[in-house]
Amino acid sequence: MYFQMQRRLSDDVLPEIRSICMEELGLWMKLYSSAFLSDSYLKYMGWMMYDKVNDVRLKCVLSLQGLYADPLLVSKLDLFTSRFKDRMISMTLDKDTEVAVQTMKLLVLISKCVTCLFVVLVSSHVYCRGEASACFTFMQVLICIELQT
Repeated sequence: MYFQMQRRLSDDVLPEIRSICMEELGLWMKLYSSAFLSDSYLKYMGWMMYDKVNDVRLKCVLSLQGLYADPLLVSKLDLFTSRFKDRMISMTLDKDTEVAVQTMKLLVLISKCVTCLFVVLVSSHVYCRGEASACFTFMQVLICIELQT
C-alpha cells in the first residue's frame, strides 16, 4: 500500500507534497531501514534529485546525508551510489546555491566511505562555488584520501 501511495505522491503536481514525501521517505529509511532502505524505495529518492523545484532536490540531498552519515546503512547504498553518482556530482553545480552546498557536504560523507574511484570522479568534476567552508571541507577530504593512498 505504501508503495502505491508513495508513487502517486511523488508524482504530485504540488512541489510541497513532493518535498514532504522525500523528507519523510528519508526519515523512514533511517528509522526503519530493514523495511524501507531498499532499491525499490531508494529509486524514488534518486528520481526526485532531477525535480525542477529546488526544495524537492534539497530534501533529497538532506535525507541522503542522514543515510550516508550512518555507518550501518552505507553498505545498503552501494547500488544507489553507483546508479546516481553522476547526478550527485552534477548537483554541485546546481542553480540553487543551497542545493549545491549541501550536495558537496553529501559528497564529503560519501567520499569517507566509498572507494577512491568515486573520489577521482568527483574531484575531476566539482568546481567550488557557493559556501566557501563546504568547498574547503570537500577539498580537505580529497587531499586526506589522496595522502592515504
